[in-house]
Amino acid sequence: MSLISEIERLITEHGSAQTLKERVALWQDKYSALEQENAALKQENAALKQENAALRGENDNLKTQIAVHDANSEQSSPVNHVPPWMANR
Repeated sequence: MSLISEIERLITEHGSAQTLKERVALWQDKYSALEQENAALKQENAALKQENAALRGENDNLKTQIAVHDANSEQSSPVNHVPPWMANR
């Protein structure tokens, strides 16, 4: 090997190592950002699950109130059926 080819090999190896270090650093930064985003999304998901459970409970309570109201309305107002021949009087 000539001296020039040996110097070229060293430059290439050093350049490749530097490029590799830069890529690893970039990947570490991206991984860190993804970990932070994942943690934030997990917190948001937990909050939304809690809100969803509360809204489902509220929905069930309102359905029960409507059913009770409808049942009370049927009992308290008797059916006033007026025969058609008496409706004109």
